[in-house]
Amino acid sequence: MEIVDTKKLEIAILYLQRITEGHNPVNNMPVEDDSVINNPNVVRCMFFVKDVLEELKRNDGYIGRRPYTNKDNSKQDYPLDALQDYHYTDDKSITKFVEQLNGLADMTVYKKITYNHITTWLKEKGYLDVDPGDGNRKKCTIVTDKGREIGIKSELRKDARGMELILADPDNGLLVSDNAKEKDSEKYILPAEVERMFRGGYNVVYYCHKGRRQYKAWIEYLSMMFERIDDAKPAVLTYHKGTQRSYVFLIHKKDFQKYRGIIDTFHSRWYRLFSEEYTEIGDVTREVTEAPFVVKCSDGAEVTIEKRADGKIQIKNSKNPTTYLVLDADQFCRRVWMY
Repeated sequence: MEIVDTKKLEIAILYLQRITEGHNPVNNMPVEDDSVINNPNVVRCMFFVKDVLEELKRNDGYIGRRPYTNKDNSKQDYPLDALQDYHYTDDKSITKFVEQLNGLADMTVYKKITYNHITTWLKEKGYLDVDPGDGNRKKCTIVTDKGREIGIKSELRKDARGMELILADPDNGLLVSDNAKEKDSEKYILPAEVERMFRGGYNVVYYCHKGRRQYKAWIEYLSMMFERIDDAKPAVLTYHKGTQRSYVFLIHKKDFQKYRGIIDTFHSRWYRLFSEEYTEIGDVTREVTEAPFVVKCSDGAEVTIEKRADGKIQIKNSKNPTTYLVLDADQFCRRVWMY
């Protein structure tokens, strides 16, 4: 078993992160578009190496299986006598309750009480139960009548601090059905969950990735929630370096102008890394106002340049029909004249 210098490991990860972002790893300045650093094959390799090194860092620098240590092995069990000093002040979430209990004893000497310790005991004694869910709901823990009798309650917390945008970051993106019992469904967000958030008054953005989907299937997947929630204003931002990752926005009409401005500002600064995906649900600000200009490249690809109603310039490439590039006038001139 061998251990790696963690300081050198962190520097290597930092340099790789800069390379994957299209920057010089030493001075962190953006490189030219034709630099080898921006070569897609090089970028994919750098992402792979960075993932490997980050996994090594999570393993505390050990190559291979790390030696097993039980950090709590030398600690004593939580002293029940400490509970005599507990005083009820107000209702708390279970995580805050656990924090309060652990604050009654010296955690350098005693083992911590955990959330799982308490919920497991409550389930064994009949104060909590598990709702297996159905086609529209995932499995969750619920309070029983016996639990309510002693003051345990559950609640769905909504917008307590003026929140108006919810970011959903599931492992695998959006499930194509509302069947919460499908295999690995816990790694997805259900369409019904997205719709419930939007109908609750929130703007929603969720993560998804193209995977092995072909063009038609990908467009249908991106457009699925826009067709289901036809009053939502759409936007899709896609990160193309390494594994393609997309962020799908469903925005309320009253908020669209504000978020459209935020997305455009973000895109103007990060256009080297992100593009907007095309969906079949458009918006009047993106309508083409003049006849397009088409250039045929030597490799057979056709590049179409269009002016939109919002004044921006839209560029499409027939070899990559799922995406298009949107630039303002200054960005377009910088690309053409390299100044």
